[in-house]
Amino acid sequence: MDEFEKKLEQLEVPVLENDPFRNELRRQLIARFIPNHTPGRLFLRIGTALVVLMAMIGALAVINPGWAYKINNLAFHKDKSSVERLDLPENLAELPYTSINNPELKDQIDPKQYVEDKSYVIRRYKSNRNGAVMIVSEFDENGKKVKTHLVNQNGM
Repeated sequence: MDEFEKKLEQLEVPVLENDPFRNELRRQLIARFIPNHTPGRLFLRIGTALVVLMAMIGALAVINPGWAYKINNLAFHKDKSSVERLDLPENLAELPYTSINNPELKDQIDPKQYVEDKSYVIRRYKSNRNGAVMIVSEFDENGKKVKTHLVNQNGM
């Protein structure tokens, strides 16, 4: 290895003055042995492109929220929002776990002694800024909505 280093040190490179191909040869040698781009620059360009793409998608979601809603439903396989959808059967007594026919209550209550007066669906929503809100929907015996009550639960 030492001999090879000595030969490299003793090697003389001819210098061509006023050669018309000197600059072209120099450019080709530099391009061959020294890459024009470094990995850091490549990652910087890719990162910048992704940031610009995400900024455009974010701006589009702010400008047109319906588009973002459709993409979210497509990505997570949802047809409608769970807030908008309320799947109640025709007869509310068919919901055994929300009626007097709940199997867990058989030992405590005799369902034949009671008549259903009203049915309620209660939903609770929480907000960091405004506290909690409960929406109570009242239904009659036929399953038609009669009233909706809004109950504020500040401090809960």
